[in-house]
Amino acid sequence: MPLPTIPRLMRPLPISIDIKKNVAGALALLAGAFSLYALWQGLDSVLLGGADTGWLIRTGDYISASGKLPTHDIFTWTQSSRLFICYQWLFELAVSALCKAGGLNAVGAIAFMLISILYLFAMPLLWLQQGVKPAYTAICMALVLTPFWFFARPQLISFWAAFVCLLILEHWRKNNQSRAIFGLPPLTLLWANCHCLALLSPLLSAVYLLGACFGRDTSVTEGQNNSAKREIAPLLVVMLLSLGAAFLMPFDLRTILIAIGVFAHTDVNACNELRPLYLTSYLLQPCNLFVLAVFALLVVRRRRIPLCGFVISFAAIIAGLAVARLQPLGVLLSWPFLGLALAAPPNLTSSRSSLRIAPPLWLLAVLALSLSLWWSRFPLSQNGDPALEHFLGSRPALVLAATRLKAGDHLFTDTLSGSRLIFLKGPPVFIDGRFFVFDQAFCREWLTVMNLAIPWPRFADKWSLDSVVLSHGYPLYHQLMGLPEWRLCLDDGGTSVWIKADSASLVQARLGLDPEKPEVLGLSADQLSSARIALAAKHLQSAEVYYSRGSSDQALAEVNLSLAQVNTDKARALKEKLDQHLVK
Repeated sequence: MPLPTIPRLMRPLPISIDIKKNVAGALALLAGAFSLYALWQGLDSVLLGGADTGWLIRTGDYISASGKLPTHDIFTWTQSSRLFICYQWLFELAVSALCKAGGLNAVGAIAFMLISILYLFAMPLLWLQQGVKPAYTAICMALVLTPFWFFARPQLISFWAAFVCLLILEHWRKNNQSRAIFGLPPLTLLWANCHCLALLSPLLSAVYLLGACFGRDTSVTEGQNNSAKREIAPLLVVMLLSLGAAFLMPFDLRTILIAIGVFAHTDVNACNELRPLYLTSYLLQPCNLFVLAVFALLVVRRRRIPLCGFVISFAAIIAGLAVARLQPLGVLLSWPFLGLALAAPPNLTSSRSSLRIAPPLWLLAVLALSLSLWWSRFPLSQNGDPALEHFLGSRPALVLAATRLKAGDHLFTDTLSGSRLIFLKGPPVFIDGRFFVFDQAFCREWLTVMNLAIPWPRFADKWSLDSVVLSHGYPLYHQLMGLPEWRLCLDDGGTSVWIKADSASLVQARLGLDPEKPEVLGLSADQLSSARIALAAKHLQSAEVYYSRGSSDQALAEVNLSLAQVNTDKARALKEKLDQHLVK
């Protein structure tokens, strides 16, 4: 069954769903509603993909300002001698320009719009053109989304490029005279300078080439099979040109080979996205039902699917299971062939009256819907950027660290706070979300201290740490609470800032800490040198943050911990407020 050509794309699509007589139609409506809900939920993931959008934008700023690519790490003080290969430099320049024009709101809006068009327009349009029933289309669409689809990162380019590449090759399989395949080398060139998965283009071409040479396609006629074997020369040329285009980057071959080696040795334990999908929190998500459906249909409807499609689908789905980040690519690369498996035979088309939808109007509706959803969640405002507030998660602690700490301070960070401080143009960080920059030994050491597998004091002494910026949720937070030599400067409920009590007075002064002024317990800095008093102060400050955010139960737990150390008027007053609030 041929894929849609440009003229066909402009024709109205017949879509018939009779919810009174067709149970599948009712299920399709429910699935459609669930898909929109999943899309709405995905809004929160667009700018929170490990906060990588922050360092991507600042790398683009560096390139546009200096006119050159960085050769070594420019964001950390621990890895400044490490090679930093900006293989996605073109994407970084694009998001930098977008951010300068419209802030993070513009970056997020464009990213969400690209995903919405792919998910709500390109994917269902392909299946409807292939002859898949609208009910099946809607139900399968509801199963595929995970947070990995939404991140405003270069993977967006790979999603689109891989899908378009596969459609072009499928069109060639049906019509060997098609010259559309000559668009693959320039597409690969653009892809290679935006993301590292551009080698998929020549690889997919090679699979189609082998399929045309040695496989018999049962989905086409014998004449078309013979024609494909005669017309493999153009595809061979395209494959070789695409392979060359995948290496046309502003790096020499040695640097490219080093980069490949770095990716091969990235520590998967440091990044949840690089772990197998079945080991992540998405094990019980609907996307696993989609995987089972793909495997079942590929086997049951084997004769409807070309050999190349069978190989690509299985490999893509297995890759998506092995690496959680690749789950969207697993769906996209198997999507056309799953459509062939589900498509109704041409002689069984429905004779019922149908609603006709013109694809251009459909596309405009998707554009309007995506922008409406985005701006309903992050409205344009003269009083601030809601997208920025969402990206930072909690602003005061990060802003304090970014504006007061300077280069030369030995600052410790987690990956999330590190990436956010990079965006805020703060001091050099300890680590951030660029795991491809750091070696495995460094990542393992960082992970062990974050999980309290090695003592924090020993680690801090090794790196001469004098300050910490830490996102909430790590066990290290509670260990720091119990160490009197580490002083909590600010905890805003999402991020905390700490300094070492015996660190240079200059660091304390820049953070706005005056030893002569009273601290949170109403005591002086000398009095706070007591371990019990310091711990009580930390718990009380956390309690005040939770209380201001409306988390009364957590605030009460913290104020009780504070009172267990030191019975102070300030802590008792807060406890009385909390008790009255909880009684009401």
